[in-house]
Amino acid sequence: MEYKKTCLIRFTAAMPVVVAAFFLFNACSPKGPKPEQVTQEFLNAYLTTDFNKAATYCTEKLSGELLEAVKEIGNLSEPLKKHISESAGKFASRVDKIDKPGNGDTLLVHYSILENGTDSTLAASGIISSTLSLIKDNSGGWKVAKLNK
Repeated sequence: MEYKKTCLIRFTAAMPVVVAAFFLFNACSPKGPKPEQVTQEFLNAYLTTDFNKAATYCTEKLSGELLEAVKEIGNLSEPLKKHISESAGKFASRVDKIDKPGNGDTLLVHYSILENGTDSTLAASGIISSTLSLIKDNSGGWKVAKLNK
Protein backbone atom coordinates (compact mmCIF):
# COMPACT_ATOMS: atom_id res chain seq x y z
CA MET A 1 0.00 0.00 0.00
CA GLU A 2 2.86 2.34 0.82
CA TYR A 3 4.29 1.79 -2.71
CA LYS A 4 1.00 2.84 -4.39
CA LYS A 5 0.83 5.94 -2.19
CA THR A 6 4.41 6.92 -3.12
CA CYS A 7 3.70 6.45 -6.84
CA LEU A 8 0.54 8.54 -6.59
CA ILE A 9 2.41 11.35 -4.82
CA ARG A 10 5.18 11.32 -7.48
CA PHE A 11 2.61 11.29 -10.28
CA THR A 12 0.68 14.17 -8.72
CA ALA A 13 3.87 16.17 -8.17
CA ALA A 14 4.97 15.63 -11.80
CA MET A 15 1.67 16.75 -13.38
CA PRO A 16 2.26 20.52 -13.09
CA VAL A 17 5.66 20.10 -14.77
CA VAL A 18 4.13 18.11 -17.64
CA VAL A 19 1.31 20.64 -18.10
CA ALA A 20 3.75 23.57 -17.98
CA ALA A 21 6.01 21.90 -20.55
CA PHE A 22 3.03 21.34 -22.87
CA PHE A 23 2.05 25.02 -22.75
CA LEU A 24 5.66 26.18 -23.13
CA PHE A 25 6.23 24.09 -26.26
CA ASN A 26 2.87 25.12 -27.68
CA ALA A 27 3.64 28.82 -27.10
CA CYS A 28 6.98 28.50 -28.89
CA SER A 29 5.57 26.80 -31.96
CA PRO A 30 5.26 28.91 -35.14
CA LYS A 31 1.94 30.64 -35.75
CA GLY A 32 0.09 30.48 -39.04
CA PRO A 33 1.12 28.92 -42.32
CA LYS A 34 4.74 28.03 -43.00
CA PRO A 35 6.80 30.23 -45.34
CA GLU A 36 6.67 27.59 -48.09
CA GLN A 37 2.88 27.53 -47.92
CA VAL A 38 2.57 31.34 -48.01
CA THR A 39 4.91 31.48 -51.00
CA GLN A 40 3.03 28.74 -52.88
CA GLU A 41 -0.37 30.29 -52.19
CA PHE A 42 0.84 33.74 -53.26
CA LEU A 43 2.47 32.49 -56.46
CA ASN A 44 -0.49 30.26 -57.36
CA ALA A 45 -2.91 33.18 -56.96
CA TYR A 46 -0.58 35.47 -58.89
CA LEU A 47 -0.08 32.98 -61.73
CA THR A 48 -3.82 32.41 -62.10
CA THR A 49 -4.35 36.19 -62.20
CA ASP A 50 -6.29 36.20 -58.90
CA PHE A 51 -4.49 39.36 -57.85
CA ASN A 52 -6.92 40.20 -55.04
CA LYS A 53 -6.14 36.85 -53.42
CA ALA A 54 -2.41 37.27 -54.09
CA ALA A 55 -2.54 40.67 -52.36
CA THR A 56 -3.81 39.04 -49.14
CA TYR A 57 -0.43 37.30 -48.80
CA CYS A 58 1.46 40.60 -49.09
CA THR A 59 2.40 43.38 -46.74
CA GLU A 60 0.09 46.37 -46.90
CA LYS A 61 2.62 48.30 -48.98
CA LEU A 62 3.24 45.55 -51.56
CA SER A 63 -0.47 44.73 -51.68
CA GLY A 64 -1.23 48.31 -52.71
CA GLU A 65 1.55 48.34 -55.29
CA LEU A 66 0.40 45.01 -56.77
CA LEU A 67 -3.25 46.03 -57.06
CA GLU A 68 -2.27 49.38 -58.56
CA ALA A 69 -0.02 47.69 -61.13
CA VAL A 70 -2.69 45.26 -62.33
CA LYS A 71 -5.77 47.49 -62.21
CA GLU A 72 -5.58 48.10 -65.97
CA ILE A 73 -6.30 44.40 -66.55
CA GLY A 74 -9.87 45.18 -65.54
CA ASN A 75 -10.16 47.51 -68.55
CA LEU A 76 -9.23 44.81 -71.08
CA SER A 77 -11.83 43.16 -73.28
CA GLU A 78 -13.41 39.97 -71.92
CA PRO A 79 -11.89 37.73 -74.63
CA LEU A 80 -8.43 39.10 -73.86
CA LYS A 81 -8.91 38.66 -70.09
CA LYS A 82 -10.05 35.09 -70.73
CA HIS A 83 -6.99 34.41 -72.88
CA ILE A 84 -4.64 35.81 -70.21
CA SER A 85 -6.30 33.71 -67.53
CA GLU A 86 -6.15 30.53 -69.62
CA SER A 87 -2.51 31.14 -70.54
CA ALA A 88 -1.57 31.81 -66.92
CA GLY A 89 -3.16 28.52 -65.87
CA LYS A 90 -0.51 26.63 -67.85
CA PHE A 91 2.13 27.44 -65.24
CA ALA A 92 2.88 26.37 -61.68
CA SER A 93 5.41 27.44 -59.08
CA ARG A 94 7.97 25.55 -57.04
CA VAL A 95 9.85 26.71 -53.95
CA ASP A 96 13.48 25.73 -54.50
CA LYS A 97 15.23 27.06 -51.40
CA ILE A 98 14.72 29.41 -48.46
CA ASP A 99 17.58 31.48 -47.03
CA LYS A 100 17.44 33.12 -43.61
CA PRO A 101 19.69 36.17 -43.74
CA GLY A 102 20.02 38.11 -40.48
CA ASN A 103 17.79 37.46 -37.48
CA GLY A 104 15.22 35.15 -39.09
CA ASP A 105 12.39 37.72 -39.34
CA THR A 106 13.13 38.04 -43.06
CA LEU A 107 13.40 35.15 -45.49
CA LEU A 108 14.64 35.07 -49.07
CA VAL A 109 12.66 32.49 -51.04
CA HIS A 110 14.10 31.13 -54.29
CA TYR A 111 11.39 29.84 -56.63
CA SER A 112 10.90 28.63 -60.18
CA ILE A 113 7.96 28.79 -62.55
CA LEU A 114 7.21 25.45 -64.20
CA GLU A 115 5.06 24.30 -67.05
CA ASN A 116 2.01 22.76 -65.39
CA GLY A 117 2.39 19.01 -65.03
CA THR A 118 6.15 18.92 -65.61
CA ASP A 119 9.21 19.16 -63.43
CA SER A 120 11.34 21.02 -65.95
CA THR A 121 11.81 24.67 -65.09
CA LEU A 122 11.06 27.32 -67.62
CA ALA A 123 14.19 29.09 -66.40
CA ALA A 124 16.19 27.02 -68.87
CA SER A 125 14.26 28.70 -71.66
CA GLY A 126 14.58 32.09 -70.00
CA ILE A 127 11.13 32.52 -68.40
CA ILE A 128 11.38 32.72 -64.58
CA SER A 129 13.66 31.63 -61.78
CA SER A 130 13.61 34.34 -59.15
CA THR A 131 13.31 35.25 -55.49
CA LEU A 132 10.89 37.02 -53.20
CA SER A 133 11.25 38.26 -49.65
CA LEU A 134 8.98 37.28 -46.77
CA ILE A 135 8.83 39.13 -43.47
CA LYS A 136 7.28 38.05 -40.20
CA ASP A 137 4.17 40.08 -39.39
CA ASN A 138 2.92 41.15 -35.95
CA SER A 139 0.93 37.93 -35.51
CA GLY A 140 3.96 35.73 -36.19
CA GLY A 141 2.80 34.80 -39.70
CA TRP A 142 4.62 35.50 -42.97
CA LYS A 143 3.88 38.14 -45.62
CA VAL A 144 5.41 38.70 -49.05
CA ALA A 145 7.28 41.99 -48.72
CA LYS A 146 9.23 42.26 -51.95
CA LEU A 147 9.40 40.67 -55.38
CA ASN A 148 13.11 40.52 -56.07
CA LYS A 149 14.78 40.49 -59.45
